Amino acid sequence: MAVSKKTIYAVSKTHWDREWYLDFQNFRVRLVRLVDNLLDILERDPGYVSFMMDGQMIPIEDYLAVKPEAFDRIKKLVLDGRLVIGPWYVLPDEVLISGESHIRNWLMGERLSRKFGKKMNIGYLPDSFGHPSQMPQILAGLGMKQMTFWRGATEDVDKNEFYWESPDGSKIFVNLMPIGYSTGAEFPDDPDLLAKRLDKYIDDSSPRASTDVLYLSNGGDHLEAVPYLSKVIKGANQKMKKGKIVHTTLEEFFTALEKEIKGKSIKTHKGEMMGTHTAIILTSTISTRMYLKQANFEVQSLLENTLEPIHSFAALQGYPYPKELILEAWRSLLQNQPHDSICGCSIDAVHRDMIYRYNQSREIGSALLDRCSIFYNGISAEGLKGDIAAAVFNSSGISRSDTLNLTVDLDPVLMGKIDFNETGNKKAKVITIEDLLGRDIPASVKAFDGEKEIPCFLNSAEVFTGKLKLNPYTFPNQYCTLRCNITLLVKDVPPMGYKTISFKPVFSASGAKTPASCETLPISEIENEFFKVCADTDGSFKVFDKKTKALYTGIGRLADSGDCGDEYTYCPPEYDSTVFADPSSLSIKTVKNGKVSQAISVSGIFHLPETTIDTDVRRSGKLVDCSFTTRLTLYYGIPRLDMETQFDNKAEYHRLRVLFPLGFKAGLSVSAGAFSVDERPVEKVIEPGWQEYFTTNPQKEFCDVSGDEHGLTIANRGLPEFEVYNEESGSVIAVTLLRCVGEISKWKMRTRKDRGGWLVFAPEGQCKGAHSFQYSVIPHKETWETSASYIEARNFAVPLSALPVTPTAKGPLPQTQSFLSLSKGLNVTCFKPCEFEEGHILRFYNTTTKKIKGAVEFKFPVKKAFMAGLNEETLSELTLTGGKVQIDVPPFWIVTLKLR
Repeated sequence: MAVSKKTIYAVSKTHWDREWYLDFQNFRVRLVRLVDNLLDILERDPGYVSFMMDGQMIPIEDYLAVKPEAFDRIKKLVLDGRLVIGPWYVLPDEVLISGESHIRNWLMGERLSRKFGKKMNIGYLPDSFGHPSQMPQILAGLGMKQMTFWRGATEDVDKNEFYWESPDGSKIFVNLMPIGYSTGAEFPDDPDLLAKRLDKYIDDSSPRASTDVLYLSNGGDHLEAVPYLSKVIKGANQKMKKGKIVHTTLEEFFTALEKEIKGKSIKTHKGEMMGTHTAIILTSTISTRMYLKQANFEVQSLLENTLEPIHSFAALQGYPYPKELILEAWRSLLQNQPHDSICGCSIDAVHRDMIYRYNQSREIGSALLDRCSIFYNGISAEGLKGDIAAAVFNSSGISRSDTLNLTVDLDPVLMGKIDFNETGNKKAKVITIEDLLGRDIPASVKAFDGEKEIPCFLNSAEVFTGKLKLNPYTFPNQYCTLRCNITLLVKDVPPMGYKTISFKPVFSASGAKTPASCETLPISEIENEFFKVCADTDGSFKVFDKKTKALYTGIGRLADSGDCGDEYTYCPPEYDSTVFADPSSLSIKTVKNGKVSQAISVSGIFHLPETTIDTDVRRSGKLVDCSFTTRLTLYYGIPRLDMETQFDNKAEYHRLRVLFPLGFKAGLSVSAGAFSVDERPVEKVIEPGWQEYFTTNPQKEFCDVSGDEHGLTIANRGLPEFEVYNEESGSVIAVTLLRCVGEISKWKMRTRKDRGGWLVFAPEGQCKGAHSFQYSVIPHKETWETSASYIEARNFAVPLSALPVTPTAKGPLPQTQSFLSLSKGLNVTCFKPCEFEEGHILRFYNTTTKKIKGAVEFKFPVKKAFMAGLNEETLSELTLTGGKVQIDVPPFWIVTLKLR
C-alpha cells in the first residue's frame, strides 16, 4: 500500500511584538526596515506568493506614521492578496482584557483595514497566554469560522484539528500549532538542506495531524521576509521525498484543510484552553506588575461603563457624540493590551510608556465627561433644595442603590459665603470645614433627594486655588473654590439612566468643633443590618453574617511568601516561608460616620525577607519593614464588606496575598470571565506531561466558593488572580495583591521546563513603593447564582458615577430618567453609537447558567430593533411591541441589539 504524500502549506509572516525586550521606538526602527524590504521583495518577485502581517493592523499603522507615502503601495499589495492584513488591531492577551475590549480590538482593526479594501478574518492568536472559554462565541460573533493558536491546549486535545465550543454552544474550527508559531523560521538558502528539514517536519507533525494537509509557520519574532524564499521553495520541492511544500496564505490553508477534513470524525472540546500539555502558558503574568492590571481595569471601566453610556444618553437627546475622541481614548487603551504589554513581562521602559498611554486615555475620558456636564446642566431645578447638584448615573440594566464617591467644587465666593485674600488662602476667621486633605471628618454638606435628606459623609476638603472658568471666546478666569470629596448613599438610581441629587453647604465658623456624626470609637467592633465585624489580634477580621448565621474568621489576613520566579512564572523558593504581620505592631481604629457607614482599620508592620538568596533556594535572613493598613467599611443598606489595603513594599522576590478562609471544604470555585462565569475544581489535576506548573486562576470582577448552605463572593477592582486551596479547617480563597520579581525571564526554574523569554533584568518589576488594593467580601446564602451575589460584585467593581451640574430654572431635562431596562441576570457591557452607520448598539449577556426569558424595554424612541453580530452586522429584525422586545437568552449567550 502506497504511503500518502503530505502537503505542507507554508505561510510567511513575522510575529511583531510591538514592545518587549526593547521599547516601542527601538522596535519601530526595525519595523520600518522590515516593511521597506518586504514591499521591495513583493513588488520585485511575483513568485513570493504572500506575507502575513501577524494578524494585526498596528504594525501597518506604526509604519505609515513614519512613511505615509507608502500607503498606495501597501494598498495595491493588499488588494492583490500578496500582503495579508487584519483582522485585529493588536494581538491581545485574551485573559486579562474585558470581553468588550476583544470586540473593540476587532472593530479598530476593521476600521483601519477598510482603508485598504481587503483583510483576513481568521482568529489568528498565535502567542496568547491561554484562551478564555468564550473565545469561540466571540470569534463567531465577529464573523470568523476558523482559529489557530499555539499555547493553552489541554491534555485531551490529541489532534491539531478540532472544534472548540463555548458555553452557549457556539463552535469554531481550530488548527493547533503544537510546536509553536516559528516552526518554519530561518529557511536555509540551500534547497537540499530545506528539503531534508521539510521531510523531517512531515515525520514530526504527522502523528498529530488528521489529514495530509500540514501547516507550517514561515517566520518568527521580528523576523523579516527572506528574499530568496520563492527560489529555495521551488528547489526543495524537486528534492523532497515525503511530500511537497506550497507557499500560500492562512485562508488557503484552511480551505484545503476543511476540504480534507470532510467526513472525518473530529473531536469537540469545551471550556478554557489553559493547559500546558504542548507548551508553557506563562499564566503568572496575570499578577505581574499589578499596577498595570489596576490601571487597565480603571480605564477600561471608564470607557465602557461611564464615558460611552453617559455620552450616549446625551446623544439620544440631541447632544453631539464625540466619536473621534472616544475612539482615540480606545486606541490608547488597546495599545496597552498586547500580551507583552499588559502582562507586565517586558523591560521597565515599556511599562513606563504604558502608564503614559493609560493616562492619555483617562485624560480624554475625564475631559469629555467635563464637557458633557454642560449638557446635563439642562436638568430642571424645580423642587431641588440645594445650591449645587449632581446627576448620578447607573450603567447597569436594573435599578440600583449604592454608595457614591463624588468630588464637587463648591463656589463659596460666588455664593457669598466665604472670603478669600489675594493669595487664595481662606481667612482664618471664616471657615467652612475645619480639617483639610483627606482626614476623616463629618459632612458639612447636606445632600437632598427631593424632600429627603441623604446621609452624607465628607472624606476630604481643600481650598483649591487653580480652578479655571472657561469661555471659548474670552481669556479664562482663575479663582478659588472649595473642592470636596463626599461619600453618600443614593437609592433607586434607575436602570441605564440618571437621578439628580442636590447639595446644601452648611458653613461653620472658625474653631467649630467636629460634630458628633463622626466618632472615633474605643471598640474594635462594627455592625449594620447585615453583618457584625470585629478586628482580631492577628490583623484579620471576624465576620458574622446575620442572614445565614455563618461566622467567618481570618477574613482579610495578609500573607507574604517567596517568589524566585520571573515576570512570566511564579516559583516559590525550595525552602519557602510565609510571613504574617507582626502582632505586636498592630493598631486598630474604629470610626462611625453618621448614618452612612462604620469602618475598622488595622495598621501594622511586616518584617519581610529583603530578597531571595542561595540561588533562589530560600528567603534572605535580612529583613525590611513594610507597613500596611487594611480598612473594612460597612455601609448601611449595602450587603457588602468593602475593603482597601494600603501596602508600602520595600522587599524583593515575594508574593503578597489576602486570605478569606471559608470554614468548610469545597470542591469547586467559580470566577467571572470575559462574558462568562467559569467553574474549576479546587484540587487542580496536574497534567502528566506538564510544561509549566501553576495552581492559580484568572478572574474578572469576582470569584466565589460556595458550600451546601452559604458561601463567599470576593469582588475586586483590577486584581485578576486568585487561588483556592484546602487546609484542615476548610478551603481558603487567596487573592494576589503583589507579585514582585526582577527579570523578564530566567533560564530555568522548578515550575517551568523552558525559558519564557530573554534573560533581561527589569528591576521595576519588584513593584517597590506604596500600593492600594480594593476588594469586597459578599457573604451569601446558597450559591453565587441563586443569591445573585454577582450583581453586588459588579456594583462594587463598577461604582455609580456622577457629574456635578447646575440645574436651570426651567431646564428641558427631567431630574430622573431611565433610557432602557433589562431583565435581572442580563449584564450590560456596551451602549454606544453604531460603528459604521446610524443607530445605537446595546450589548449584554446572560450571566447565569439558566435560560432567561428576557425583556428589554426602551424609554426613548426606537423605530426598529435588530439582532446583530458582535461585528454589528444585522442578522434579523426583532418584534418591537410597546417599546419592548422579548428575547430568550440561553446561558452565557452574548446579545447585540442594533437600534434605530
